Amino acid sequence: MFSLDDTLLPMAKSKDIETVWSTHGRAMRALGFDRMVYGFTRFPIHGRNIGVGEVNDALVLSNHSPDYMEYFVGKRMYLHGPMTRWASENEGTCSWRMIAQMAEAQTLSADELEVIQINQRFAVTAGYTISFHSGTDTTKAAIGLAARRGLSQDDVEQIWAAHHAFIELSSYLMHLQVSRLPHKSGLIHRLSQRQQEVLQWAAQGKTGDEMAQIMGLTRATVEKHLRLARAALNSTTTAHAVMKASSANLFLSMKP
Repeated sequence: MFSLDDTLLPMAKSKDIETVWSTHGRAMRALGFDRMVYGFTRFPIHGRNIGVGEVNDALVLSNHSPDYMEYFVGKRMYLHGPMTRWASENEGTCSWRMIAQMAEAQTLSADELEVIQINQRFAVTAGYTISFHSGTDTTKAAIGLAARRGLSQDDVEQIWAAHHAFIELSSYLMHLQVSRLPHKSGLIHRLSQRQQEVLQWAAQGKTGDEMAQIMGLTRATVEKHLRLARAALNSTTTAHAVMKASSANLFLSMKP
């Protein structure tokens, strides 16, 4: 069904997020989890709404249908998901059986009940969530593993009991690889090549005049690219824009 050679080693050796994600997806699908959504942010928000941060500052990967993701991300349904709430407050693994227990105890909010209804519409009803250990309050990452249609939560519990060690190991390796590889999700994809270049030089401590000389541009043109980069990343300062670009490991994919 899966092995070290066809799952873990390819992920460990991969140099791009797409290969890591697809390899992990094949392994999870073989075990009955055919839909996944993963989120990773270095800008979690604490004390307001839910501590997962803004989606535009996050890396989100999924193989759910576009229609489902329009609800989950586009309409910000993730902010009210019971398992999102759990993941924002905990680390480790959690069975989706908890949702039924919360419903029975009548501890679900109206927004959470609406999320459950939408999940039922898309047959996202059985599964597990992994909230990854980060060791710091400045990052947050989790993955939701949804079982294929027709599997009950009881079926999922049997799968988990038999294969949880591999599922967790593969998921953690996926997360560690994804978190270190360059990506252009969220607002990062809005940056032009020139905007990426000026942020890279700014990250190296170059002044506007030095950047102009290096890039063969006028100081005014450099300032224009910096201004547009700040606007693209919703940043008020160049330092903040550099931090956002760096958090996406953007500079790792650029030549010095």
